[in-house]
Amino acid sequence: MELLQNINAPLRKLCNFMFFANKKIMVAIMRSTKTNAMEAIMKKFMGIATAAVFGLGIFTTSAKAETIVTTDVLNVRENPTTESKVVGKLLDGYKVNVLHTENGWSKVQLNSGKEAFISADYTKDTYYVTANVLNVRAGANTDSEILGKLKKDDVIETTHQVQNDWIQFEYNGKTAYV
Repeated sequence: MELLQNINAPLRKLCNFMFFANKKIMVAIMRSTKTNAMEAIMKKFMGIATAAVFGLGIFTTSAKAETIVTTDVLNVRENPTTESKVVGKLLDGYKVNVLHTENGWSKVQLNSGKEAFISADYTKDTYYVTANVLNVRAGANTDSEILGKLKKDDVIETTHQVQNDWIQFEYNGKTAYV
């Protein structure tokens, strides 16, 4: 542990974490020189940090940018049924702040801050790809055939989002998922 006393406090905390996370690797690091130890610590830390970031889903592959009304006039309702009282109307092209969509109805927050419901059948979602490369798949799972790839800043427009955060859209004339 003499090596750890010669390292500033943040790195010492990192080394302690690494020691408890993987004692065998830490022992090997301790046997090397200070420079090699620092390089080894940083490489191991970057590997763990990268795995944690991607494993926890901190980076998303696409980000929902906006939901837009796609009909001339869309009724805004108190509750998610066609029998519910109409409390407002939205025009074609209006950008909506969707809080949640379920059973064909989107709960929205209006500019006034009030929450209401609209039929999701008359909206479309626009997503912008944020990953450098995003696989387009034939099914809503990572085992499905890869139909192609999208690149950063590509746009996906869809009216469907399926379970488990997979987005369904049309890709080269086929139903596809990301």
